[in-house]
Amino acid sequence: MKNRLILSTAFTLAVFTVSVNAQTVYLDYSFNGSGNSVTNNGTTADMDLVYYNSNSSTAGNTVDLYGAAGSGVSGLAGDLAFDNTASTGNGGGSGYYGGRAQSSTTDAVGVLTSFTMMGWLKSDATAGTATLMDSYDSASNSGVTLFWTGTGGLSLRVGDGTTTTYAGSSSNPYGSGGEWVFFALTYDGTTTSNNVTFYVGADDTATSSNISRSITLSSVNMDDVRAIALGNGSGGRASPFDGLMDNFRLVGATSGSDGALSLSAIESYRVSAIPEPSQSVALLGVACLCMTLARRRIK
Repeated sequence: MKNRLILSTAFTLAVFTVSVNAQTVYLDYSFNGSGNSVTNNGTTADMDLVYYNSNSSTAGNTVDLYGAAGSGVSGLAGDLAFDNTASTGNGGGSGYYGGRAQSSTTDAVGVLTSFTMMGWLKSDATAGTATLMDSYDSASNSGVTLFWTGTGGLSLRVGDGTTTTYAGSSSNPYGSGGEWVFFALTYDGTTTSNNVTFYVGADDTATSSNISRSITLSSVNMDDVRAIALGNGSGGRASPFDGLMDNFRLVGATSGSDGALSLSAIESYRVSAIPEPSQSVALLGVACLCMTLARRRIK
């Protein structure tokens, strides 16, 4: 009877943990497809992406930029990645061109008071400032851009429809050595102190907080701005990321702070990309934690 009570309490704790987090998964790209299109598994309509080749001779042509079988984070045969390694370099500069995955319509996510952006990257170059995600429109001071620097740092630009600001750079653990790195950042517009936090992990390293920054904006406008692009600037602006990307997700909330996920929730997403046995060990750890909490409550 006592064991049943423990299991029941653990299950209740797990359900409660999920239910208190009222966020929406707006964008979710696993990059497991074929051809020149990428399906959005999130809730925002018309946010499927199209692969474009942005090099100087064939700018704007659609192209298949899926990696080979096993190119994704897990390394499993059915796991693919967005392969932008044909880029001639990272970021802007003479002769720097590369592909992108871009929506055919403007960003219709909405006005967010909090959000979390996360995914995986593997750099194929070591210099230049590249664009990982972009929907920023300078004319309206709206949208978001996530930059990757050649030294392995991240930087965030956001606009609320009136003002544009930068969250500053992270430190530099996000890789330039050809290894998969897990990245995440959270934004919480309900506070103005340390409201942007960068996180980092790897396939064999749990997620940890990297650095926090402060911005004054109480919301970010991602409603009817530029098209969303991954791996380059929106519209083919020449700031390509020379490397692979996988499992990109944007979670957010239109009110409150729930869109800024906790470290444990971010870690769960990192673990979801890792094949057995690592995933089993991590899930067992979560189960043990729930059981421990349950026992403490019973005593």
